Amino acid sequence: MSSEDSSTKPPTPRRHSSSGGGRQHQRRCHITYVFFVLPPMCLVLYFALLAAPPPIPALPLEVHGGFDELPESVGVERVYPQDWLGEGGWAVFPFGRTRYWLTGPEDGLKVVLIHGLSVPALIYAPLIPHLLLSPNTTSPSPSKGFRILTYDLPARGYSSSLPESYHHDPALYTTHLALLLQHVGWPATHAVVGSSMGGAVAAAFAAAFPHLIEPDGSVVLLASAGLLTAGDLPRTAKLVASPVVQTLLSAVFLPVYSAYTRRFGAGSADPLPRFDLRGLVDDGEPRESVDPAPLGGLVKVQAAQLPGFNAAVSSSLRFGPVRGMEWAFEGLGRVGRRVLVVHGTKDRTVPPAHAQRIAELVRKGAEQLRMELQDSVASNSSSSSSSPTPSQSWFRNLPLPLPFSRTSASASANDKTQNTQVRVVMIPDAGDVLTWTHAGVVGRVVRGWLEGGDGEVVEPQTKSGEEGV
Repeated sequence: MSSEDSSTKPPTPRRHSSSGGGRQHQRRCHITYVFFVLPPMCLVLYFALLAAPPPIPALPLEVHGGFDELPESVGVERVYPQDWLGEGGWAVFPFGRTRYWLTGPEDGLKVVLIHGLSVPALIYAPLIPHLLLSPNTTSPSPSKGFRILTYDLPARGYSSSLPESYHHDPALYTTHLALLLQHVGWPATHAVVGSSMGGAVAAAFAAAFPHLIEPDGSVVLLASAGLLTAGDLPRTAKLVASPVVQTLLSAVFLPVYSAYTRRFGAGSADPLPRFDLRGLVDDGEPRESVDPAPLGGLVKVQAAQLPGFNAAVSSSLRFGPVRGMEWAFEGLGRVGRRVLVVHGTKDRTVPPAHAQRIAELVRKGAEQLRMELQDSVASNSSSSSSSPTPSQSWFRNLPLPLPFSRTSASASANDKTQNTQVRVVMIPDAGDVLTWTHAGVVGRVVRGWLEGGDGEVVEPQTKSGEEGV
């Protein structure tokens, strides 16, 4: 090869060190390794923790308190004092304490009042004086008056809250009421009255514990929830029901806010305005209408000061008796009790059309029961005539129930068909707090129904007469 050729040969490019590129490649490998290995490891750890048995808590459970544990600066006593209804006390259950009140003659017909999702038992304050008026001796079934039991649901008002892991579902609310009846010594109640979510609780209670409502008793549903859909709920309710929002509220915002308000008292928030419950009665006559403004303040105090309130509302919206309660209303029709549905024509929380839907479900349940009992009587009649009765010696040592009675079953079917009377009363211009804004007309309708009437709307200046509804 000539010198010219060697001189014209292009220079060989210099090789750069590969250490930098190798390090970058290693980093990529490490990142890829982490992304592939870390998720399975997290899943294994998660299921391993789930498999580990949780600790068994001692009873009664350690739970958060209610209004009775708040500082005086909050001002709850100005609106909702503990002795607002006189008699009552505390019922201690495995899941906490329940504040309840009793009023009315001890020999009166027993009536339970159940409040709704957020407002405690004070929702019935303007209505109770109308129920405690002198008995109507002209009613179909004159009574001695009413012995009224009302209470705060768990995590509302003065009642303590459950641990956050507990669902506020129909099973909890119905069992809670059954325990409370046992605590106050009532073998059964004559009537159960429920407002908003409390209406669905009342229906579920009657379906689950029919023996705890007297055979000639009643169930009264005031602006009852139970059939709400996602489209019926406002955006704020959907947001509050979100588990993510509840986690942030319970773990971060509410503890900080509660600690701040407890330390600095009234300087951090405006106290509740004073509300005199004695003003519900003027010159011995209950007021026809009361401004519901104090109720909004109570709800705000619960949301800001009671650690378990927001979780209870969220759980009730997700698992509780505000939706999907068709089974309860049908079951209510199957127990053979008189049912009164009262609803306002301007209710923005529960659509007024739900009142008729609830009544239809109750009638459907009653009709199903009637047909089932008739089929049972017919099948038993044919089987008894075609096949001999087994020898009783086969079952000599077994505690068998009495033989099935065709006569008693037929009578039971007829009795329940006759007892299942459903009435829908629409209150003109009433909203979701009709026990305050229309206390007079609602009180007369409910009182007349509980005394055996037909739920007619009676004006205050007259003793009879029905308004078209």
